[in-house]
Amino acid sequence: MLLRSRDFLLDSAVYSTFYCPRLVPDSAEERLDFLEKVTFLEPSQLIIYLDLDAERAIERIDGRLRDGQCRHPTRSVPRWKHPHETLDNLKNLRIAYHEVLDVLEDRGVSVELVDASKTLEELESEVTGIIRDYRASRK
Repeated sequence: MLLRSRDFLLDSAVYSTFYCPRLVPDSAEERLDFLEKVTFLEPSQLIIYLDLDAERAIERIDGRLRDGQCRHPTRSVPRWKHPHETLDNLKNLRIAYHEVLDVLEDRGVSVELVDASKTLEELESEVTGIIRDYRASRK
């Protein structure tokens, strides 16, 4: 089982709606089909989506920036807010994520939504349980 923090197809199908809306198809299904064709990638078998409302996400982003926790890992350059990190844009991206996740689930991908407003310990326990259950179901 390969674990990674990002899913290229999922993220590209969502963020393309913000960064290049005129270049991508309108529907989540068409965006996924297009990306699969041009990248030759297949979706992950399991996606664990840490779901957080836009208001809480902005609070966390602003808090990390304010506290200086967003330093680049290899350079001493401070991080900044990305263009999509506004309340309205994060609300729209969350909707887009849910649309793409619905399509992926319809195509047989195991999708687990996790409430990311929980404590780190609660998240770790829940995600570990999801992975354990998924692995056991595949044997």
